[in-house]
Amino acid sequence: MKKEILISCLSLLSANSYAAKGDAAELAIKFQQTVNQGNYVDAIRYWESSKQDEMSVNDGQLIGTLFSGVSLQKDTIDTHCSNKNCMVSAQHKDDAGKTRKITYTFVMNGSLFLSNIQTTGS
Repeated sequence: MKKEILISCLSLLSANSYAAKGDAAELAIKFQQTVNQGNYVDAIRYWESSKQDEMSVNDGQLIGTLFSGVSLQKDTIDTHCSNKNCMVSAQHKDDAGKTRKITYTFVMNGSLFLSNIQTTGS
């Protein structure tokens, strides 16, 4: 009986992990589309509450300045999740046409919320 309960718990954790991976990738895409459409106030809602004030400078213009114009290459999206956070990485081209890597970090606080975005050379 204990073995069956353990297997059942592991199955649930695995299913939640897969759901979080899909949710995180989908959220990264939705966030980026919202920013690229210029809906910065809507984009602020994707951030965890402790970061929302920081991101809301000039009605979200900070988000527009830092993160707009990113076109994600969907076939390069890679997601890694733990029970506390998810990291979604993808390649994108910068304004100069150089391929770069962008990583969205989400924390799980009942739901997934952005806590950080980093861009690096690929």
